[in-house]
Parts: sequence; C-alpha cells; structure tokens
Amino acid sequence: MQPAGPGKTTVAVRLLHVPDSKPVEGAVILGAKTDMGPAGLYRFLTETSMAGKWELIVSAKVQGETDTISGAITFDAAT
Repeated sequence: MQPAGPGKTTVAVRLLHVPDSKPVEGAVILGAKTDMGPAGLYRFLTETSMAGKWELIVSAKVQGETDTISGAITFDAAT
C-alpha cells in the first residue's frame, strides 16, 4: 500500500488458494469497494477521502472454482 496522491491510496492484493497457499493467477476481479472499517498480485487504486483505517472488499471469479470468492482486507490510508 502506498499513497498515490492527495486522497488516494494504491492497495496491492495477493489472492491465495487456501488449501495450498499458492498465489492465484488469472483471476477475473468482479468488483472491489472500500469502506471505512476495521505471483498473482492485483493492484487497486481507490479514493481514500480521509486518513484512517479502511477496508477493501474484493470479489473474484477464480479458474477451477464454481463459486465467486470474496474477502476483505483492512488497511491504513494516509492523506
């Protein structure tokens, strides 16, 4: 995670296949949103209007999985 200008933060997310902890490559990210709250590297540029704790919620379709996979990452943003 790193500042990307006033009010913006770049957040890098690595998706891991839980059974073997290997990075997931080729996933199609279906959506991502942030909310103020508590080898396959995906980067998101998000607007963080104020400093503090934020949560990035990610949903992805992963090859070999029938269901959509979702997860949340908490990060600190600086303005």
